Order: sequence, then C-alpha cells, then structure tokens
Amino acid sequence: MVTNDTNDVAKDIIEEEINAVLMTPTRVKENGCVACHILFTLVNRMKISEAEASDRLSEILFHDQNLNEVFIDIIERIHMKQRMMGVTFSL
Repeated sequence: MVTNDTNDVAKDIIEEEINAVLMTPTRVKENGCVACHILFTLVNRMKISEAEASDRLSEILFHDQNLNEVFIDIIERIHMKQRMMGVTFSL
C-alpha cells in the first residue's frame, strides 16, 4: 500500500530533479530521455522497482496538474527544442 508520506517523498524527488534538469540540462545524457531520467532517479533514490516508480510518477502527475504541465514542458524543451528531436518524430 502506498502511503501519503511515500508519495510526498516521491513528489519531492520529482520536483527536485525537474528543477535540477531545468538548471543543468546536461544531467540527462546526450541521447537520454528526460522522463526516463526522472523515473530512474525515483528508482535509485527510493529503492523501488521500475514498475512501482512508473506507477508513482503517473499517479503524482495525474493528481498535480501544475507539476504535470512542468513535466511536459521540460520534455518538450529539452527533446524538441534544445535537441531538435522533434524532426525525428515528425518523419
């Protein structure tokens, strides 16, 4: 069972990592995925499985619209604008 305390910890980690990546985009390796980076940060820092981290990330973003918008924005900013990976998607 997931407790509110555990979700609070996960949310704090997500927010911290989003802010860290916004300040230093190179935290995400050259061809790395921002979403995966944040997911694996949850896995490593909380010592949970990828499936559990994925569930937590989805649940937290679903319940916090502002954080969800920031999460989407950072992915768009890094992948689509800075790395120009949008061209690949459009092809």
